[in-house]
Amino acid sequence: MILRRDRHSVIHALQVLQIPCYDIEGSDWFLVELDPDLAWRLLERVSLFAAAQAKDESIVEAVFRDDSGRFVGDIDPLTEFDEAGQPEYCFLVVRQGEVLWRAVHPDYDLELETEPLSVEELRDVAGRALIRIG
Repeated sequence: MILRRDRHSVIHALQVLQIPCYDIEGSDWFLVELDPDLAWRLLERVSLFAAAQAKDESIVEAVFRDDSGRFVGDIDPLTEFDEAGQPEYCFLVVRQGEVLWRAVHPDYDLELETEPLSVEELRDVAGRALIRIG
């Protein structure tokens, strides 16, 4: 879900999936403000993944440490965001054609994973012609 889009950035609210699913309150959304610099940095990681996959087709994802967003419990446009307990480490996961974020919940033994963001969206925000690898 896009919360805000202007000429400088796009704020995405990506729904968080919990594994295993206990429906624990507090980490329902992941907010990331995607500006051209961040989009370019993420696309560089997509290129690294594509280069590695071109050499070894068994690589299905690449994982990078990344804290470019934050987990929130609830989104209400009329109020401030309800801050969730932030995981100690957050990771960017790059797959074929998409990126997503993954972390371990700081209070429970479960993995949080966001819905994916497409590489096309990253290219759109980066606003540059990119060479496709692979």
